[in-house]
Amino acid sequence: YNQLLFGGNLSFGQSSDPLRPHIVKLVREMEKDIYKSSAVGFAASRTDQWERFVQIRKLATEQELIILTDHDSPTVRSYAFQALAERKSSSTFEILLDHLTDTAQLQTFQGYLMSSQTVADFFLHVVNPQYISIDAYKLSQEEMKIVDDLLRNKNNTR
Repeated sequence: YNQLLFGGNLSFGQSSDPLRPHIVKLVREMEKDIYKSSAVGFAASRTDQWERFVQIRKLATEQELIILTDHDSPTVRSYAFQALAERKSSSTFEILLDHLTDTAQLQTFQGYLMSSQTVADFFLHVVNPQYISIDAYKLSQEEMKIVDDLLRNKNNTR
């Protein structure tokens, strides 16, 4: 999907780079770390990683975020998707569908719990009406049925 939209040039740091330099700089720092929520540890500390997410969510264009959902880093993909969902982007559902088979492991630190899940599972949690950001894009009943059917069919073909 994204490669068709943006001509397949998803490389970073080149002169034809579709990402602006300040976004590339944030991404390069973000990809070095795991996913961390807004408050971690028993002291509920705010982290540099969360601040990078806040900046990307605020400064990146919708096209930049869409491109970042295909980044090599599961952490960057997940933050980019969360930013799109929190903006209630019209691309959110299609990107979710594109990543239902994304089995890369995402390391997370949320609250005081460290865990691991697939990127697909994280994306599903972001848009689930009962999880993560209440103000983000949430799946409608019809969209949930489409996702359930796709996941059921995927599991039946194994």
